[in-house]
Amino acid sequence: MQKKRKTGRIVLLVCCLLLAVGGGVLALRGDVRFRMIHGITRALSRGTMPEETAPACRSVSLDALLALPETTLRYDLMLIDPAHPLPEDFLPSLEEYGDSGVRATKETLAAYAALAADALEKNGEKLLVTAAYRTEEEQRAAIAEAGELAASVGASEHQAGLALDLCVRGYGGYSFLKTAAGRYANANCARYGLTVRYPADRTAITGIAYEPWHFRYVGLPHAGIMEENALSLEEYLAFFEIDAWYGYEDYLLSRQEGPVFSLPENASSVLLSPDGTGNWFLTVRL
Repeated sequence: MQKKRKTGRIVLLVCCLLLAVGGGVLALRGDVRFRMIHGITRALSRGTMPEETAPACRSVSLDALLALPETTLRYDLMLIDPAHPLPEDFLPSLEEYGDSGVRATKETLAAYAALAADALEKNGEKLLVTAAYRTEEEQRAAIAEAGELAASVGASEHQAGLALDLCVRGYGGYSFLKTAAGRYANANCARYGLTVRYPADRTAITGIAYEPWHFRYVGLPHAGIMEENALSLEEYLAFFEIDAWYGYEDYLLSRQEGPVFSLPENASSVLLSPDGTGNWFLTVRL
């Protein structure tokens, strides 16, 4: 019995030491926490601290952040669904893909163009767009045609110009995966900043059935991290602790509440995106 008690005390002491070390590792510098995002796994491990310390940051207001020449406001990481609808006055910045009539954000179209070019070169099959940006009226028409399969007005990523539905001629919907180009797009879209927005094994989380033809632009490095860890956009956003900084390759990433933000002193570019839940996402390069 005495031996068991002694062993128990040793285990307790080791646990206390580990907690103390962990507390030191999680110490704040400038009220900003820092993590490595390399530690993400399918189990959403928080990873470990890097050897380098947290970035030196300054506080800036939303207006001041937007006024900086290195800041770009986009909506790449905005969650859009029935619980997080688009603002009524939301107006996306759109461009047309050649003279095709296909409209989406510039970044979405550029990602599609690169993906389509590589798919054609590698597989000899052309990727076609069956749906891109939709106005409110066009979304109502889609609902009338598809019923419950179409998102409600204001809850469609197409209305933000961030989503594309793709096909190969004669192969749309689930038959898209019968084509080499369709399989290539599903397996490689993250390289171009796109994600298969509604994966087969995430229906309970997204609330949408598997759609291997529906691609959402989230940008880099986010699409790559999501693909590496099989994360939906919902899971990816939820991973980030509010006001913590995460390092990934040559990026610093942070999800912050605002309206006052912590910004690394030596940021050379800042991509600011509302996340659709009332917070903001900062993608920073130093």
